[in-house]
Amino acid sequence: LRAVLLVRGDAATAVAVALPATLATAAVEGLFQLRIARPYTLNGGRLTSSMVCEGFLIAYIHSMICVLDTVITCMVYQTCKASHSCDLLELEEKGELEA
Repeated sequence: LRAVLLVRGDAATAVAVALPATLATAAVEGLFQLRIARPYTLNGGRLTSSMVCEGFLIAYIHSMICVLDTVITCMVYQTCKASHSCDLLELEEKGELEA
């Protein structure tokens, strides 16, 4: 609830933060489908050593995107929290922030 209240005025910022991570995740998924899943089905369900190595690399890229997305989202949250802290304090005093 607090995150929604913090971002309510900064919707463009929230979209600008979420969109690159979503696109990067979709690109990594497409890379996985192209380089691992498709050759796996074409080879009759057999894995090759290059597919395994590429799978580990793709998993590493995906995990790095997740970590970067989390860090950037936390930084945006902290920035919004600092800029809107007076609004949150007023809502907490009124009792409107209770879930």
